[in-house]
Amino acid sequence: YQAMHQQSLERMKSMKDSEFLESGIQILVYSCQPYAQCGGHGDRLNGIITVFLLAVLTNRIFLIDSESPLPLQLLLEPRGIDWRVAGGIRAKAGLRHLSYHDKRRNFEADLERLATYPEQILVINMNYRMIRSLFEAPALRKAVHRFGLPEKAPPFLAAEIFDALFAPTQLLRQELHVLRQELDVPRGTNFIAIHLRTGEIAYDPSRHGADELEVFLECARIAEKDVGEALWLLATDSENLAQQALQLPEAKSGKLRLPHARGRVHIDRSDLGETLNGATANYAEWLLFGKATAVVLSRSYFGETAAEIGRVRHAYFAPGNGCVRTDLSSS
Repeated sequence: YQAMHQQSLERMKSMKDSEFLESGIQILVYSCQPYAQCGGHGDRLNGIITVFLLAVLTNRIFLIDSESPLPLQLLLEPRGIDWRVAGGIRAKAGLRHLSYHDKRRNFEADLERLATYPEQILVINMNYRMIRSLFEAPALRKAVHRFGLPEKAPPFLAAEIFDALFAPTQLLRQELHVLRQELDVPRGTNFIAIHLRTGEIAYDPSRHGADELEVFLECARIAEKDVGEALWLLATDSENLAQQALQLPEAKSGKLRLPHARGRVHIDRSDLGETLNGATANYAEWLLFGKATAVVLSRSYFGETAAEIGRVRHAYFAPGNGCVRTDLSSS
């Protein structure tokens, strides 16, 4: 697929519009625009993974047209597959746009139509991971078997797809370096990343209360029994909870550390000014979360997808006083 993708892009560079129409090349674009909802990091990655696999299974060129809150290529650049939308493609891509944001059943109902869609360029906005639906769709079964899916899918398939598509840009690598310095978490540090999402940002739905902080920290203590003594890194969307955490003995001793507030934004829900100022720091927090030895997760795909792309083997869900360890490698 990667070879087909590259060869088709090379052919398209020298094509006129009339030649493109006769080329037989088909394109599938994942779209995230300022005028539409895209979700946060987790929703976006879930949508990208689904649309990418649909492109692979239908032999379409996969591209990304993501401009919200910033052009994605400012933070993530192509690695193995060049997914960037060129100007001419962007103009064509607007001809047919299907939105499946929060529309899981609609996507499942449309799979047969999507598998055989006649138009050369199809644009999809979605925020769900629908891998199982793709693998089980009758219209895609032949292609699924040709790729040996799901039986031959590697562990952490989401990470394999992420690594095939993305590499951090110099801007994001620098931001990640600064974040490590501020937290004093150099490479090789044994740390447990804790994500406690409250929903206090903008109109984000409520997830957890500040009174659950001790539940999440207790889960970190349980994780520490498995991975050994470690620093704790707390990522939260709540300034109030952050201030509460900084008063704890673990924070005063240096064991518990929190990123600065500039990255405490939701890339789809915060005010535009705050989002533009904090988006790069927020992406850096997401990537650093995936570098942890173990993670403590909340009701949010932010931490779960970060742990997936980082291939974190020790993952625990803290909600409900459970601290349940789970295997994300087959998620």
